[in-house]
Amino acid sequence: MLSFSKYLFCGAFLKKRKRFPFVVVLLVFLLTDMWIFAFPQPKDASGLYQQKARQYLRSNRPDSALFYFRKSAAMALQQGDEPAYLTLRLQVAGCFLRMGENDSALRINVEVLRVSREKHLRQVEMISENALGQLLIKESRNREALEHFTAALMLAGQLHDKQAIAFSNLNLGNTFAKLGLYKQAGDAYRKALQQLSQEKDTSRIKTTITRQLVYVLEKEGKKDSARLLLRKLGISSSGQPSSEQLARSALDRAHYFHKTGEQQAVRYYHQAEQQAKKAGIVAIQIDALKNLAEIALLTGRLQESLRLAQQALRLTEQLSGSLPFPDIYKTLYLAWKQKGEPDSALFYHEKMFRAQQTVYGQNQRENLADLRVKYQTDLTQKQLLQLKNETLEKDINLKTRQMQVNTLLGSSFTLILVLALLVAFYFYKQKKNGKIQQQEREKLLLEKEAEAAQALVMGEEKERRRMAQELHDGIGVLLSSAGIFFSNIEEQTEPENRNMVRKVRRLVAQAGTEVRRISHNMMPVVLTRFGLKAALEDLFEDFSEKADMKTHLHISLHERLDENKEFMIFRMVQELLHNTLKHSKADEVTFLFRRHGKIFFVDYRDNGVGFNVEKSGKSGGIGLQGIRSRVEFLHGTFDLQSSPGQGFSVKVTFPAS
Repeated sequence: MLSFSKYLFCGAFLKKRKRFPFVVVLLVFLLTDMWIFAFPQPKDASGLYQQKARQYLRSNRPDSALFYFRKSAAMALQQGDEPAYLTLRLQVAGCFLRMGENDSALRINVEVLRVSREKHLRQVEMISENALGQLLIKESRNREALEHFTAALMLAGQLHDKQAIAFSNLNLGNTFAKLGLYKQAGDAYRKALQQLSQEKDTSRIKTTITRQLVYVLEKEGKKDSARLLLRKLGISSSGQPSSEQLARSALDRAHYFHKTGEQQAVRYYHQAEQQAKKAGIVAIQIDALKNLAEIALLTGRLQESLRLAQQALRLTEQLSGSLPFPDIYKTLYLAWKQKGEPDSALFYHEKMFRAQQTVYGQNQRENLADLRVKYQTDLTQKQLLQLKNETLEKDINLKTRQMQVNTLLGSSFTLILVLALLVAFYFYKQKKNGKIQQQEREKLLLEKEAEAAQALVMGEEKERRRMAQELHDGIGVLLSSAGIFFSNIEEQTEPENRNMVRKVRRLVAQAGTEVRRISHNMMPVVLTRFGLKAALEDLFEDFSEKADMKTHLHISLHERLDENKEFMIFRMVQELLHNTLKHSKADEVTFLFRRHGKIFFVDYRDNGVGFNVEKSGKSGGIGLQGIRSRVEFLHGTFDLQSSPGQGFSVKVTFPAS
């Protein structure tokens, strides 16, 4: 499909009524798109991602491979290629498995298996069954793995895929062998070999299956049959096997048991080293000694590891013209390091680094030589292609002329279509801009209303503070002075008039107390001095004493908030308590205030008579309107729930900053 972004660009100039030859530009764009449409360029980004992922897997970096497999899976999902997407999800599960995150791998495998069954994607279902079986074997859930491998074998039979049948039989045989069912394992291995008997390029998997069958036959006590199979792996069938054959066979077995983590690997490495020593094969001796040194290092036998590695290092001097062995130097470096000999460790670390550089340089030279040969081959092929191109040039010219005529006709039609789309887009854009402007006006109006509400709340709070200060510093001081004055008068007054003066002094003292109470309610001293937590505790204690209600208070706050925020929260709670006292007829109030991450939560409840929220309106009375205004000031959310006979609850959330 042609991209219309360039045409919309030209339409913008038309909309702004600028003098611009957009018709000519449209024709140029159109011809360019027709050329790209006629000669598309391959853009297999998904394939490149998968190639990078496999490279990272080969270099044992599953975390990086996971990133590229996920990107490739996302592209397959966008393209609607569900089988490819599910297959790549299995690759992601394999990366998780190599990273040791078995739970994630199991979850993805189960999900892919479920979807492939629903969509009847047999190929993906078969792969998923095998993958689940492999994962369950790692968790020693062999019986469950057998069920999945059996299901995979049935699916492979339905697909008539001989290699898949052989692979499923191999998995079944390995599972039977782990369970000690050697007869069933042998039958499965034989079926796998039978499926691969006529297949090409399967020598590697045939060798693996044959080795497994030899292991099973040895466990069953059928040593003659095992010997016959070993001959197929390279051991002569006439007479006694030579030392070289025995050494290579023992080395193959040792490598196999080393990969599976079994202790038999040590015995076979020793056999391989002894037979290779008899046959004079230094390379096999070095290989066996090197692996024995690594095993000794891993098991903590440092002295033995050093001895074996030094012996292997001495043997490398007999191989003339061979590359150094970085693995041997690495074993020596790690052994000396664990023994606490930094000088020796540093010496062999430098040796290891130089050996790695030498091997890397040799590999680079070999790669360069291969590239040169490939370049010469490509150059020859290019010359041949050039000759073929010259013979086909006339045909191409004729086809080009015909294409130009067809392109001109198609361009004319497409140009008319594009112009019609541009006109339609112009009117659509006008209509959409009108809606956007209307929405912006409404948004601006709402913002102004919110700002006005916040300004009103802040102004009200400032006015309360001012009035409280004036009451406390003005009338309060005057009443205190009047009380002192009346005390002096009381002492100088005649006994018969002292009762009247004493009553006046008491009234003045009560007036002073009431003024202080009002000023403290308007600007609580506890809030300004000790913070929100102390002020709320004091408020609920006073409320419980005056209203004779049970209060359950849970405040989890360990720091001071912004002064304006503390006042807003305090006023909000004060208004809620006032509403409860005035309207609810409740005998129990619960209040929760806590912080979770960057969000504060306020939960207020009473067990009063409640009210019908719908009949009272969304905004409620003046008190609830004030609470909503304060919540808006805090940039929070307000949720009110109540019904007749069910009490009253308010939940408020607001950000910490």
